[in-house]
Amino acid sequence: MGDKYGGRCGQRTPPRPATTLQQANAVLDQFCADYHQRFARPATEATRDFRSLPRRFDLARCLSLRYERVVGPITPSP
Repeated sequence: MGDKYGGRCGQRTPPRPATTLQQANAVLDQFCADYHQRFARPATEATRDFRSLPRRFDLARCLSLRYERVVGPITPSP
């Protein structure tokens, strides 16, 4: 039980703090590579995981919020 997670997370050293954009991108690249190496698994089925939309379905309208507003008369300032 060497670490606070009970030894389940492995003995990985935390990344050094990034102080520049280039260092932050390097840390992110290393994290993504490590993450994918540890957790990526091939799909059990090669079929699509979504259904096609009906031909007349308007996705843009479905995903937009539309409000009708009425503007009152403008009154001059005293």
